[in-house]
Amino acid sequence: MKQFPAFKIVIDTREQAPLPIPRHWYVRGTLKTADYSILGYESAFAIERKSLQDLVGSLTHGRARFERELQRLAAFQFKRVLVEAPYSALLCQDFQFSLARPRSIRASVAAFEARYGIPFIFADGRAEAVHHVMLWARYWLREQLKTPKGPANGP
Repeated sequence: MKQFPAFKIVIDTREQAPLPIPRHWYVRGTLKTADYSILGYESAFAIERKSLQDLVGSLTHGRARFERELQRLAAFQFKRVLVEAPYSALLCQDFQFSLARPRSIRASVAAFEARYGIPFIFADGRAEAVHHVMLWARYWLREQLKTPKGPANGP
């Protein structure tokens, strides 16, 4: 059976509604970019989490700020925008909390993915979002430790 490296997820202290990652798997810390990282690999691994309402706000009235965040995120070796909602939520007729059109939001997501090379991953709920974070961290770190030159940065 393959051995996985021990690691801790860093949850940014500014994250107001953090994902329910089990307590023994995370620490709180200040991240310059993104909401989640791996302890010791904060300049190589980054996940920006968005609720659906936050995503829509970030692609409309908060667009300039979000685009600056994506520019910083693009420099990371592993980067994702994790949306805590199913993609089908972008297909509805209205968001009930915004005048934004779903078609415009979908187009912005596709444009930013193409422009910055950052995948936007949609998770159907918090449990699935936690699963993504833990799986990405585990396998990314394992791959880093397998390379002859060692980890991208960190211990």
